[in-house]
Amino acid sequence: MKILFFILIIPVSFARPIRGTYEVPVKSPELKSFSTFPVKFKSSTYDNGFESLTFPLPAELTGQGLQIQMEKTNVPGKWMGPLVDADCAKIGRYFECQMRFRNLPFDEQGLIELMKEKFPGDESSQNLAKELAKVFGAEPAGILRYKLRGRERE
Repeated sequence: MKILFFILIIPVSFARPIRGTYEVPVKSPELKSFSTFPVKFKSSTYDNGFESLTFPLPAELTGQGLQIQMEKTNVPGKWMGPLVDADCAKIGRYFECQMRFRNLPFDEQGLIELMKEKFPGDESSQNLAKELAKVFGAEPAGILRYKLRGRERE
């Protein structure tokens, strides 16, 4: 008895995890060491480049976990989502987005609890991290960046 196996290959775009960083622009040297966060996010990839991004905004900035979604618009370099407008570009070997958020929910109590968990017994670090969240709350903006790989660089 012969058994035949057929593998059907269908071109499908897969969302793949990407590791990058999210940075809050700060002037204060004390806050600089708290201002960059690793992020793992998804990019829908297509033959003509990626069309959408979803990434977790660090909870340390708002006191809660938020998934930020954005899509490429018809205007080159412009991306938009329900909570964000972004100017994105390939810069050297990196893809970078200058992001401006709107209507972000903030959970002050959640932020306090998160800082206590993240920096147990270290009140100085808790205060600096809370100060960074205040800076972000006053001007919710930042830079999403990741290193391009393979065909993405074209």
